[in-house]
Amino acid sequence: MEKRILLIFLLLFLFLMLFHPPPPKKEKISLPQINPPSLPSLSERILWETSWGRLQPSSWGGFFSCQLTQYKERDYGLKNLFQEKEKIRSAILRAKKETLKILAYQLLKLEESIKYFTHQKGKNVELISFAEKFHQKYPPYLIYETPDHKTIFKDGKEASYILRKEKGKIILESNTQEIQVIKEFSLTPNPYLIKAKITLYSNSPLPPGNLLVMVGPDVGYPEGGRYYGYQGPLGWIDGKLVRISLPRRTGNTTRQILKYGKVEWVAVQNPYFTQVLITSTPCEIACFTFNEFKEGTAGLKWEFLTPSKEKERSVEFFLYLGPKKVDDLKLISPTLPLLIDFGKFGNLFRIIYILNFFYHLTHNYGWAIILLTLVINLILFPLSWKSFHSMKIMQKLHPEIEALRKKYQNDPKKLNREIMELYRKHGVNPMGGCLPMLFQMPVFIALFTTLRSAIELRGAPFISWIKDLSLPDNFLQIGGFSLHLLPILMGITMFFQQRLTSAKDTSNPFLSTFMPIFFVFIFYNFPSGLVLYWFTNSILSIIEQVCILRFSPSSSS
Repeated sequence: MEKRILLIFLLLFLFLMLFHPPPPKKEKISLPQINPPSLPSLSERILWETSWGRLQPSSWGGFFSCQLTQYKERDYGLKNLFQEKEKIRSAILRAKKETLKILAYQLLKLEESIKYFTHQKGKNVELISFAEKFHQKYPPYLIYETPDHKTIFKDGKEASYILRKEKGKIILESNTQEIQVIKEFSLTPNPYLIKAKITLYSNSPLPPGNLLVMVGPDVGYPEGGRYYGYQGPLGWIDGKLVRISLPRRTGNTTRQILKYGKVEWVAVQNPYFTQVLITSTPCEIACFTFNEFKEGTAGLKWEFLTPSKEKERSVEFFLYLGPKKVDDLKLISPTLPLLIDFGKFGNLFRIIYILNFFYHLTHNYGWAIILLTLVINLILFPLSWKSFHSMKIMQKLHPEIEALRKKYQNDPKKLNREIMELYRKHGVNPMGGCLPMLFQMPVFIALFTTLRSAIELRGAPFISWIKDLSLPDNFLQIGGFSLHLLPILMGITMFFQQRLTSAKDTSNPFLSTFMPIFFVFIFYNFPSGLVLYWFTNSILSIIEQVCILRFSPSSSS
């Protein structure tokens, strides 16, 4: 019998091998040729050393490179970049012909980012992005055009500049014939802030036109991390923060969005760094564009539309190339820190300001987070005390509640009334045990969004193996697996906390056994600063409960 069954399976296998239709051939898709950007020659660049970075102005106008010496590149998101690359490769096989150019560009952009972080880890952060180099739009990029949008002059290799370096100043002078452009850049006392002046000269009266100065698209190279909060272009116009979203129906074309009013500044950004144009010459038009690759830029637009005999026009502004650091931005303008998206709760509780205050006391953001947790627990201690007493009384009332459930098992409404009357009689709020957690959650969310956006915590060490509070703590690397110790320690403290809370209540063992494991799983890849907050909170909760158990009058009865 077994031989017959074996023979049948063998014949079936041979049949499938011989007569199974071959898999359909995948159609080979030829991608449009998207070449890496051409770059100015090294001999045409002048290095400009500052106290905060190294800048290289380009002979094509603007800055070809801006390296921030106080910040280092990280490759922690390389895994995500590789995953994104594979997704795009898969999307190319299913893509329509009109979207292939966009996908080919995205693939090149990811490949260049992967190549960059493979070689640049530990080196200075670069603020000029691959996209800016690809489109040859070095900040601050200049376009002068007629009112009907015909280009009179624009930056690029067609209108190259002669570079000249003076004390504390860089001068770029165009070698064009009809209109000559001179850009002057000088350092200011504020870090990362450059004063800029652009002057247009002509032998004959300058034609009416619009002068547009812009930054973007992108800031630096994407690290591959998953971030929260708004990361698009934005500006401060008429005393309000204006965020610009990509229009839904753009097609594969460039879209321009104009915002009218008193413009103070416009910016492009990534989670930690930004490029900002700040007005000095009054400006009433902010110009935001999205190119065919859905990349956004931000610009200031000055109109010179009245015919005149002027042979010279100039505008002045400031260019900020640096971190989204509250203290640095506040020195320039009180509104600039608002470009950092800390989320609703982060802005409400001003977590970053509190952390900075504690940092000035401790000179360590890890200890600043611990002090913040301590202050929050002290504020909520009266609620914790009341919550603990409510929980203990409810444990004592448990037999009476069970008796009521048996008595009124066929009358749910009567049962609820009797239970509530029992609670009222003993002065118990059934929701009292949730109040501390209810108040903790907004602070937790605020800290989460702050850690994801605050440059102050990027690369900030705590102790020993916790070298970056904005990343998971990497205690041990075993092959391709990273052991994060802090979430495990947090889970252990939560286990003891739950056991202490429900020591006399065996009705729900899930809370004391599985909840800590669940939290370890959730927190495992969270920033170590956030895990440190919850870990400290668990330790302080254990101390609180021990004190309440020891000194509470009802605990001895």
